[in-house]
This record gives sequence, C-alpha cells and structure tokens, in this order.
Amino acid sequence: MDGKEYNQKAEELKNIIDDDNITLEQKISACEEIVFSDYCRENNLLNCLDYLLDLYNKAGRYQDIINFVMFDFKNRFKDNERGDAETNWFVLIASLYPSYSFRVVDAEIALQNYKMAKEILSALKENRYEMLNMHQNSGLRGECVFWYSHVLAKYAQIAILEGDASTACDYLNDSFWKEYNAISLESVYYTAKVWSGKVSPDYKDEISVELFEQVANADYTSEKWGEDEKKMIVDSNYQLGLLYSTDPSHIDKSKAKKYLEKARELGQPISDEEITELIEFVPQTPAKANNTTAQNNNSNSGGGCYVATCVYG
Repeated sequence: MDGKEYNQKAEELKNIIDDDNITLEQKISACEEIVFSDYCRENNLLNCLDYLLDLYNKAGRYQDIINFVMFDFKNRFKDNERGDAETNWFVLIASLYPSYSFRVVDAEIALQNYKMAKEILSALKENRYEMLNMHQNSGLRGECVFWYSHVLAKYAQIAILEGDASTACDYLNDSFWKEYNAISLESVYYTAKVWSGKVSPDYKDEISVELFEQVANADYTSEKWGEDEKKMIVDSNYQLGLLYSTDPSHIDKSKAKKYLEKARELGQPISDEEITELIEFVPQTPAKANNTTAQNNNSNSGGGCYVATCVYG
C-alpha cells in the first residue's frame, strides 16, 4: 500500500462506517486492514485509529483497545525522542496522547480492572498537573484544565463503581474545580450519582434531582459532547424518570413520563410497556417530602460535594 492507496481506502472507510447495512465486525475488519498496514505503521498515521477504537468499544472488545494502545501503539512510538516507551509508556502517552490513555482507562473500567485504571490515571494526573502549571498564562490553559478535570471525574467514577461515596466526593470536592471554575457535564453527572442514593442511602437528597436535570437538559445533538457524555445525558433522563415514578419524595406522573420517553428516544433500551408499568406504579397523590432531608444529608456528607454546592447552593 502506498500513500495514494492509503488515502483512497481511508476515504472509503468513512462510507463503510456510516453504512447501516454493513455489520460491525465487517467495519472493524475494513478498519484493521488500514490501521495494521505496513504503510500506516511505518508512517505513524493516526487518522483511522480513532475509528478502530470506537468500533472496538461498540463491539465490547475492550481488551483489544488495551492491547492496541499498550502494545501496537507503543511499538510505533518506541523510538520517540521524548522518552523510552518501554519503561515510561504510561507517562509518555499521558504527555503526548492523553486521549488514548483515557481510552485504556475506560476499557479497564469496563472490564472492572479498577486497580489498573487508577494506575494509568495516576500517570495522567501527575502529567496533566505539571502541564497545568506550565501553561497558566498560555493558550493551552483551557486544554490543560479540560484534561485535569477529566482525570478527577474518572477517579470519582471509579469510586462510585466501587461503592465509595466518600472518596468520590473527595475528588469532586477538590480545590481545582473552584480555582479554575471547571464545572463540567461529567462532574455534575457523577455528583448526581453520588447524591442519588445509588451509592449510599445517606446521600439521597433533593440535590440529585437538580443535578440530573442539569445534565438531562443538555443539548444531546451538540458536537461538543463525546460518546460518554451523551450516555450521561441519556442516563440522566432515565434516572429522573425512575425518581419521579418510584421515589416517594419526588412522585410526579407527568415528569416520569416525560423523562422516560425522552430517555427511550435518545437510545435507552426501555419499551413502551415498561414505561407504562413505571407510570402506573406512580401513586396519584405525591408523598409529602421530608423537609429535613437536605439538612441531614449535608451533615452526613461532610458539607456536600463542591459541584453540588456550586450548582444547587
């Protein structure tokens, strides 16, 4: 394969990926043919790599994502002048290509390998903090803030998955959020998960509804959201539907219907029958909310997450 043939195949690949009549595995095979070609390897070309990793993710082939970034991708950059990829790969890729580090973090999380995910995040945190300090007054400041906030949010996500609400709040209470005014969709979402009672009943509070609504009402079609953030928007609509249909403190038949139907329209796998069952479950008369809930929960959580305080007061 030469440069001309590579460009032609890369252009054809876009049409293959967008064709709903082509199976996911066929799309992966077409993408692998390009990405693993000698021409692509020798020239360290990356323009089709994101396609392949996205396809692996959709197919649930998380180990393939890890293998590619940790082995094949490493070999392509083993002679990089900025470091020895054999011994400092986590740090090197965190510095050069943080997005691929996060690809591996997400894959490890999907496989429930939380320890390894945190090891990679540790390298990312150290490198991104260093970059943040280096570019306080440069045009790269915004990018550095974005990546560092992503590191803290991922730590919080893992803590939530491990059932550790306190540690999740520690990351969401980090002074970074206030210092850089870096509240993001994912930070609001993970704070809502902590306070929703999905982690611990002690954190259940009116705050979770407010935060989920912040995420649920985000424009799903906006180009600024990645796949993970779109999933958060969908899940926030679904969580609100569940809260309004099953939580005695938030019973509201019309709101339950609104959010459940919106979640379904955005891709949540829930049928009309399931939505009807949940709606019918809702009592006609809303239960009286406990006015002391927020006060009690704030004392249990050590003052509440900074993100929750910022958004909800």
